[in-house]
Amino acid sequence: MNLWKRAWWRLTAHPGRTATTTGLFLVICALVLSGLLIRSAAARAGDQAKQSVGAVATLRPTAGGLLVGQAEELCRSTAAEECDYTVEAQASPTATTALHQPVPPPGGPQGRAAEVFAAHGVRDLGLQSAFRNGDARLVSGKGIGPDSPKDAVVIERRLAEQNHLKVGDRVHLASRPAQGTGSRPQDLVFTVGGIYADDTPDSRTYQPAVMEPADQLYLTPSGAARLLGAAADADPAAQSATFRLRDPADLARLEHDAQAAGVRTGAEAGTGAGQTGTGQPAAGQFILNDKAYQELVGPIDRTAGTAVLTVWLVALAGTAILALTTASALRERRGELGVLLSLGEGKPRLLGQQLVETGACALLGIALAALCSPLLAQAASRQLLSGAAAPRLRVHLAAADLAQVGAVGLGIAALATVLPGLAALRLTPRDILAHDE
Repeated sequence: MNLWKRAWWRLTAHPGRTATTTGLFLVICALVLSGLLIRSAAARAGDQAKQSVGAVATLRPTAGGLLVGQAEELCRSTAAEECDYTVEAQASPTATTALHQPVPPPGGPQGRAAEVFAAHGVRDLGLQSAFRNGDARLVSGKGIGPDSPKDAVVIERRLAEQNHLKVGDRVHLASRPAQGTGSRPQDLVFTVGGIYADDTPDSRTYQPAVMEPADQLYLTPSGAARLLGAAADADPAAQSATFRLRDPADLARLEHDAQAAGVRTGAEAGTGAGQTGTGQPAAGQFILNDKAYQELVGPIDRTAGTAVLTVWLVALAGTAILALTTASALRERRGELGVLLSLGEGKPRLLGQQLVETGACALLGIALAALCSPLLAQAASRQLLSGAAAPRLRVHLAAADLAQVGAVGLGIAALATVLPGLAALRLTPRDILAHDE
């Protein structure tokens, strides 16, 4: 009788042992496959987190160290998914454009003369924090964008109502040139491109107009530069630039593109990691803020690590348990093995029969594990991520996962069979039969 027939006879003649071995493989392969599924789901979730959250890199250059033209060139970097830069300025009210101040300043007319608008020259109004988090929203017209007219201005609704302004109207603002430029204040004309609403209520006590939500003006960078006394065709300096990266690792590519654009960053000065020796951000250095990414990916990475550890522990424990089970089965079959060896059967064929029997149980266990593991992995991932509010792993069985658990299951079957099998078959037929007597 060949080894295949003997293996089939053994499996069917002892259904209890066959069921026990298959059950062990089912438990082992289900746990291993669940760990692999969680690991794969965590990897996919991490990639999705990179795309949805990414990281924000902020470049705060030294005075005059970043021109708008250079910032615009950086915005075209393949590392940046979104970008914005700001030119900060101030504007004085005019005879036709009054400030919105719920509480008048102390000091009467002299105090009022010192009050100014805060003018923010931005590339993309939608990327400003107040608009991104919903504290402010556009209610009429268009926001500031890369293609906005140079004379466009977006004003707050309360300011528009007080000055009877609507989209398309002309607004007169007085420039406030920076000290040392030699320029004198001028009356500049802008066009209301949009009106926004800020949910912050009017203050009940006096605060400078530059801090009032209704007195925040948004212009193009060139418009803000005009308020600083720059010529209309000048390339102004930006106070800061922010870039949303698809992946925090893209920061190195952004720094390289910045150097190619002629921007001198702290990395060139050797400060490293965006910090000075005192722990403060280095001037002209990219500062990476990936807090949101880390908060989302951290629990996912920990879950994946737990899953990988589970796979290794289960594989090692499963090998040990099945090796002991196989050794026990071989001791019970010493008589059978001795007779077969006496009849001239080769030891490799006897070992091969045991491998076929164990392998058949392993294949059946793997098939059953493939049916129940996705549900087990989904439940386990929910428990592992119970403390995290945002992440949720989506588990699905792929051919690669099934191939991996198949390799692990059959590898465990081979090790659990060969190790005790070699020890048992070292004996001669006479030793085996004499021991049984």
